[in-house]
Amino acid sequence: MHQLQDLQRLAQHDPDSALALTEYRLQSCDRLKYPQECCELLRLCALCHTGLGHHAAALEPAHQAVLAAQATALPQLHCRALQTMAWAWFQLNAFDSALHCVEQAIQCVDEQFPDGVVKELRYLTACIFRKLMRLDEALALLSELYPATDGEFRFRCCGALASTYLHKGDATAVHRWLQEAAFHIESPKNEAWLASLTARMHVLQQDLPGAQAVLRRHAQALAAFPLHRASVLHQIAKLQVSKGDWDAAQDTFLQLDVLQALDEEERLDSLLQRAQWADATGAHTQAQALREQHQQGCHQQEQLQDHYRLKAAQLALNHLDTRLMLARSREEMERLKVAVQDHEAQLRGRYPQRPLVESLLKELLLLHGGCPRLADGSYDLSSLGFHLVFQPFMDLQTRQVAGFEVLLRLQHSRLGPMMPADFIPRLERSGDILDVGRWVLGQACQALAQLQAQGLAPLCMAVNVSAVQLGEESFFAFISQCLARYQIVAERLELELTESLAVHSGAPLAQRLEQLKSLGIRLSIDDFGTGYCNFSRLIDIDPYKLKIDRSLVMRLSQGDREQRVVNALIHTGHEQGMRITAEGIESLEEAHTLQSMDCDFGQGYFFSRPIPIQQALDFAQAHGENQHAHEHRPT
Repeated sequence: MHQLQDLQRLAQHDPDSALALTEYRLQSCDRLKYPQECCELLRLCALCHTGLGHHAAALEPAHQAVLAAQATALPQLHCRALQTMAWAWFQLNAFDSALHCVEQAIQCVDEQFPDGVVKELRYLTACIFRKLMRLDEALALLSELYPATDGEFRFRCCGALASTYLHKGDATAVHRWLQEAAFHIESPKNEAWLASLTARMHVLQQDLPGAQAVLRRHAQALAAFPLHRASVLHQIAKLQVSKGDWDAAQDTFLQLDVLQALDEEERLDSLLQRAQWADATGAHTQAQALREQHQQGCHQQEQLQDHYRLKAAQLALNHLDTRLMLARSREEMERLKVAVQDHEAQLRGRYPQRPLVESLLKELLLLHGGCPRLADGSYDLSSLGFHLVFQPFMDLQTRQVAGFEVLLRLQHSRLGPMMPADFIPRLERSGDILDVGRWVLGQACQALAQLQAQGLAPLCMAVNVSAVQLGEESFFAFISQCLARYQIVAERLELELTESLAVHSGAPLAQRLEQLKSLGIRLSIDDFGTGYCNFSRLIDIDPYKLKIDRSLVMRLSQGDREQRVVNALIHTGHEQGMRITAEGIESLEEAHTLQSMDCDFGQGYFFSRPIPIQQALDFAQAHGENQHAHEHRPT
């Protein structure tokens, strides 16, 4: 934590160095073990981008911070992450998205929250209201906040009040709050910001000498902050143009050209001032060109805002997808499914020609400057940070390893390790899952070939597949090629389907499943018990195995009723000729209970975490068996 505090201090005066160090720390931060630290690092990464003016780049780490905070179930951390996301949207002028984040953050607040966190949220809300021209609401919030603040925060409140009154055109109130703010200046940055606000007040008063005096009086502070110096110069140029002082205006425009530091709003306004100057000096062609640049700039701004609105909607959908994958109850799952469907419909209605999410693969390819290809022509996704880990599942009766489930992981070069819930939904919605799924299946078959080469008794390799993959015309041919290339016995490859996919699959998908079974490939139903159990539909599919969801296993210790539910699932599955795996076993007690229920296989941290391939090979060697009773279905 001390290192994190050091990074936070460094970010205040050297955000570039702080960003590099933060991204380096993220690469070795395990989100599963240390979600709180990862969240704080991601927040700091976003804040460093904002400090450097890379506002669009701040969005992704801010979004990932929100997802990481949600996994911690710590309301204060979730609130701070949402606040960081709100500031990122604010800097991009996406004020509706910023306000939505603030509203979500406020929902996290309870009586145990530090007073400072609540004040920051209210201050941010007031700033958003000002940008949305809800000036009276902004003033009400700031006026209420001001008496309860001191130091830096009081300065910010005074500055925000002055800025709001500038929008209302009340020069007297602006002057009053600028004077009050001057008593609380604690840094050159504060002084530079106050100077830019003072220059705007002089524009309101049409006081050119006053604006020029601001530039002289605060020269040292403004020299260190080009954005604020440029803002003061722009205010001076506006006054010079309005008074017809064309030569002086030309000199000021030249200074602005050297600085190249105006924000977009003032840059567009400056184009109109220059056009007026050009007309006055007889350069009518130049004036027309400047007005066209202004129109083009406004159009680009509208397009950019539309892009950010789409981005906000896409991130919101990704957030819902992640929450759905992490749902802790059927009720939460059903509620989130409805929310996802509603959000999808809104997105398709507003942006019918745009994808629901942006391609993660394209983002990674740009970030890495390309990607080498494998012998079959597909991308070598390991160069983009993707890698596989293998979690063993055990025969609960013999305590011997029966096989491994293949799990996909992503080591993002900037955001560090990402959890599957953070990127799998995005892969599926963007269609990237087709390329990634092929790579995963190829790597899984290669790993299975390595297991076979050890000379141990046959083990299974289970791979998750999505509806998008199963719907691809060439999927069956690709599986056949993998089996032939690696000389794998088909029944050693197990494809896992979600319960909802299996139960609600239509005729084309059912036909594809029959094709796969004709090869000898085994099908298993993952996360069973989280949806609507429909054994009659499962009988039609005839899966080899059912995997009882970890949420049911976790409740085994809660009482007899929960145990009866799991026991009924196991025995009903056996009666239909299916093998049963229990997921998420984390204790000896759970393992013993499931063993006593005649559950066939168990998987979870009690036996092993997901491990790299070499460790999986060693695990198989240490926990293998010569005679495999699990080869035959129960009768």
